[in-house]
Amino acid sequence: KSAALANMEKAIGLSNAPKKEWLQFAAALHIEEKNYQPAERYLKILTANYPNEKTYWKQLTGVYIHLQDNKNALATMELAHKWGHLDSQTEYLNLTSLYLGRGLPYWAAKTLEQGISLKKVAKEKKTLTLLAQSYLQAEELSRAITPLAEAAKLSEDGDLYVLKGQLHLETEEWSAAIEAFKMSLKKGKLKHPGRSQLGLGIALLQSGQKSAARSAFMLAAKHDDTEKSAEEWLKHR
Repeated sequence: KSAALANMEKAIGLSNAPKKEWLQFAAALHIEEKNYQPAERYLKILTANYPNEKTYWKQLTGVYIHLQDNKNALATMELAHKWGHLDSQTEYLNLTSLYLGRGLPYWAAKTLEQGISLKKVAKEKKTLTLLAQSYLQAEELSRAITPLAEAAKLSEDGDLYVLKGQLHLETEEWSAAIEAFKMSLKKGKLKHPGRSQLGLGIALLQSGQKSAARSAFMLAAKHDDTEKSAEEWLKHR
């Protein structure tokens, strides 16, 4: 194998225009041997000369990931996307993950949103939650609401409705917050039920429903993680 590779690399070095098959063979052998830097060299030539070949983009992205070079992995996958090579949910999620890893949550969200709209990515709890979280990281609260609501409907518990309610509190949409917190309690199986009651109490109070707010605060006070906050709200209202 090493002799075959040495001969192939010699042939590549002597040629002004090495054949695609030679470069492909050399890159594949280097990847097999986990020699990623020489593999990168050949795959960069292949992607430049044969951009319509999806395999080379995929291999080059993989090489950069092995080299822990996420910057070039992202740049390569972006180019592959521009050439129309993102076909599967896994590929869209990988690109989304690379954007998030590079601190680019807005582009992560736009990529995932495109994948969903093109039906390349399934509209399921996991992907919708990731879309909402990406928009939240990008501080695009209003854009996070719709995928969060869709994910909450598909969830077996009410925790995502709690998050939705908290977002509505931040934007002072009291009626929407009340509805979200009530949905969370209706769905149940909450990790922190006191937080839902506390949020509901705040939203009710802000919308002028003092008696109902007091009842919610009293229920929130029964939970360790919200006891102090609920008692403070009860004390001053």
